[in-house]
Amino acid sequence: MKRKIILLALAAFCLAGSAQAKIIRGFGADLGFIAALGELGQNLDAGFSGCLIVKGPRIFVPIELSLGASWQKKKETDNTTMMLLPVFLSAVIDLKRSASGEGVLPQVRIGFGGVFENVATSYRGRFSNFDPSLLLGVGARKRIHRRLSLALDLSYVFVYQTHLPGAEFNGHFVKLGFGLDYLF
Repeated sequence: MKRKIILLALAAFCLAGSAQAKIIRGFGADLGFIAALGELGQNLDAGFSGCLIVKGPRIFVPIELSLGASWQKKKETDNTTMMLLPVFLSAVIDLKRSASGEGVLPQVRIGFGGVFENVATSYRGRFSNFDPSLLLGVGARKRIHRRLSLALDLSYVFVYQTHLPGAEFNGHFVKLGFGLDYLF
């Protein structure tokens, strides 16, 4: 699993060299909170999350590659922790744009990807797996400088886990993040 994460990070850095070719439009980062919903939400406390975003080319809509991490702890006393490492390729749709480019820019995000999941328990040990996932989100950007924007994002993440033998339910998560975007 560590090898896959290192390879993904290397790929992101290689893409950074393509900024002069306008393949990369910018970078972003956010920090925030994550909470599980449904059956899983009854067992996990809200946790922390973070994300690094590579803003890719604008084909029909802007494309983004996001690499994130989140950490949550189980409510009970058996010392269970869960770490999620999501990787998404997303399309971002701007809902409106003012003529001057100033003001708040609302956005909708739709993405597909996968989540590396690492769960550590005091009685079962540690296990990891990779699950396909879906991202749906809304957000807003406010330009504070010519190339710098403040960002607010609210995302729903669906993690398809029932494909695994013994899995009883899928993962449903809500993430709220605050961040900065830098465009070239």
